Amino acid sequence: MNNLNIEGELRTLDSIRYDWSDKIPEDVLHSIHEPGTESPKYKVRVAWFQIIITQVGLYKDRGLLSEDTRQLYDSFLDYIKTEGFKGQNRLTNRQDIEKGNLLLDRVITDLNQLTNTNQMPASSNSS
Repeated sequence: MNNLNIEGELRTLDSIRYDWSDKIPEDVLHSIHEPGTESPKYKVRVAWFQIIITQVGLYKDRGLLSEDTRQLYDSFLDYIKTEGFKGQNRLTNRQDIEKGNLLLDRVITDLNQLTNTNQMPASSNSS
């Protein structure tokens, strides 16, 4: 299956989806933190969006996503490249996080389908 451990990838996606907090902190989070400490895992961080793009892009390139999910990924990628998303002094909002969560949910569904049927995911028309 393209030299990919689907169960391991599902664990990774599950971590990206559920181990990072949907909460939007009152204070702006900065990338700099005390040496030896972990940066809090909030989905408002640019790193969360970069992780999604990298992981999902890998699955897209390997043909593991349904057509609908590929289109959703392309739309998400276009969205985070816009000035409206990455504009100076712009903070991540609930809609940004929801878009990322939706994409992750769709990818998880597609990969689960691979483990259940050992086939490529079918295109679905649901949104």
